Amino acid sequence: MRFVVWMQRRLIRELCKLPENTVVDCNWLKQVWRKVDGDWVDRFWGQVNKGPRNKAIKMIAAAPVDVKLEIKQIAWQHFQIELYYTGHLSGRLEIVDWGVSDAHKAFKKLMTSFYEDWLRKESIPTPHGDVSTKTLYSTGLASSLVCPYCDNKMTDANRRMDHFFPDSKFPALSVSLTNLIPACETCNGLSRKHNTLPCSPDAAESLADWFHPHFRSGAQKITVQLSGASPNLRLHVSAISPTDQPKVDTFVSCVKLDWAENPERDVRSYKRDVVVGLFETPASKDAIVASLKKWASRYAMSIGEEPEAIKKHGCFESMVTLPAIIREIEEQLIEDQKISASPSNGTQRKA
Repeated sequence: MRFVVWMQRRLIRELCKLPENTVVDCNWLKQVWRKVDGDWVDRFWGQVNKGPRNKAIKMIAAAPVDVKLEIKQIAWQHFQIELYYTGHLSGRLEIVDWGVSDAHKAFKKLMTSFYEDWLRKESIPTPHGDVSTKTLYSTGLASSLVCPYCDNKMTDANRRMDHFFPDSKFPALSVSLTNLIPACETCNGLSRKHNTLPCSPDAAESLADWFHPHFRSGAQKITVQLSGASPNLRLHVSAISPTDQPKVDTFVSCVKLDWAENPERDVRSYKRDVVVGLFETPASKDAIVASLKKWASRYAMSIGEEPEAIKKHGCFESMVTLPAIIREIEEQLIEDQKISASPSNGTQRKA
């Protein structure tokens, strides 16, 4: 995949250093990509004066020098996004209207075509074999069983490739491996993250208050807390460390996290898990608290591996501190044990 990124960046660099009104052809592109199979370069270029990519390349090559310089500077800033998360760079990210000129439109079309026309639909040849989204999945990129956004179950059937920084605004990152995030179909849909910008473009530090799946993961920094009592339970998504709360808030807003929609249903299910697990145990508050802590510990160890582990861990941990919920579990356990022990119950246990 690094070779594909090299192809893209080399093309940008060579295009943007050309004088205004330069005319290029497929032979020029073959010189730029000397390491790439010539037949494939012919296909990438397309039919003379008809292919969308050769039209885009010609448009950029002929553009004024100042326009090409702006395009290159923005692309190179986006290439260095990782350094903003690690603290080696700081400041605002430039978010460009890629429709501002014909050259800008051509750049966006050319960069996104690497993914849309080739990685997703066909493949790109490299010295290490052809690369496509299918081969990326086979390398382990799709090994996770949980969505990095909603923490729900992810399978081959609902897995989709998301551009974390949307290629509509960050076309130079269309094939960047750290920008290609396998996520569930729901989170990649119009009603969730989709093309939402994961940054604050108007802030002095655009990425200071944002997580990133690779560079600044929030998986071990997010929890949930329950408050109130049934039927008015409330669930709050919060940061384990208060200093991370701004990042949690932007994350929840970006992916439109829905964990707080139905806490009553979730807690009802969790209480049932405790009751079933303690069925053979004399009902007591101490036993219930110990069971809740055990469930919380189990899910803490499963974060990133088991669906909904973050939410379940936080809920079980919170339930330990809510006397009303402990009382409800105790009452349900006593009731179930009485029903089981009743002579009228055909499945009663023998003394």
